[in-house]
Amino acid sequence: MRVTQKIDLSVTVKFVYIYYIGESVPALQRGKIGTAQYEVNKIFSPFHSDFSITRPEEISMELINNQIDAASGKINFVRDVNHEDSKHV
Repeated sequence: MRVTQKIDLSVTVKFVYIYYIGESVPALQRGKIGTAQYEVNKIFSPFHSDFSITRPEEISMELINNQIDAASGKINFVRDVNHEDSKHV
């Protein structure tokens, strides 16, 4: 999947790899498909983010955009610290 992201004044292109294998696929067939996944990854590489899902409900554009933002450093993970409740020994 190709996603665009605006960072500052630039529009960047990000690629997302979605690996979907349905819940109704038998275990033996899942194993056979799983062994080929490595080769498929090499074909689609490089990508900025990837998802492995078994149901379409497990993914959304919001989830994709959040993961892309986190991977590109657009999300600030720094938390404010409140020292008022701290006790010094």
